[in-house]
Amino acid sequence: EHLPAHMVPTVISVLDEIPLPPVGTLDRAALPAPNLTAGTGDRPAPTDPLESLVADEVADVLGRDRLGVDDPCVDLG
Repeated sequence: EHLPAHMVPTVISVLDEIPLPPVGTLDRAALPAPNLTAGTGDRPAPTDPLESLVADEVADVLGRDRLGVDDPCVDLG
């Protein structure tokens, strides 16, 4: 609500522990890659053939397995 759109994280990952080297700072190289497809199962699926066709084409362009009807395609790609 208070951040510009470009500053809002697209993915939030929960880690069991933060990777730290012996000096105690964050080891960015040891962080896991974000799971960009998580959560798409919670969104409504396409309900008719046209929605399915459009969702499949957009998912293909964005390199995603699938998209929900309400997925923010502009933010994803």
